[in-house]
Amino acid sequence: MPMRSQHGRRVVRHLFVCTNGRSSGKPACGPRGGEAIVAGVQRELIARRALGVLITDSGCLGPCFDGPNAVVYPDGVWYSGLTEGDAAALVDHLIDGTQLAAKLSHRPGAEPDSSPDGDSADPERSGDGGDTGDHGNDRQR
Repeated sequence: MPMRSQHGRRVVRHLFVCTNGRSSGKPACGPRGGEAIVAGVQRELIARRALGVLITDSGCLGPCFDGPNAVVYPDGVWYSGLTEGDAAALVDHLIDGTQLAAKLSHRPGAEPDSSPDGDSADPERSGDGGDTGDHGNDRQR
């Protein structure tokens, strides 16, 4: 069942991007590019005249060392290590569900292979032969 916005419009997907500016000793997504990602996605949505999708800046989503982070609802797809250059691919996900495989992450607190549909949300573990670049997994915590 599709979500509805506060104005009663049908919403297919909703992207939340961490723009937290307070670091409290940890890296914060806002100064690391979270705000630029929100602006880039907004520009791309306007350029494509996309309907039925929303983007909202949010507070901390959890995995600070891997950020900037974002999550797409209702899909429950998490991204980490985002840059402003990922805006077009994030809009692709919002519009047609195409995931940005190189930046897939997992829900904080969940095992890397426990995505909602049972498939691995980590491209390194998915066996699809896709990008196996740095996904924040080798950073010291």
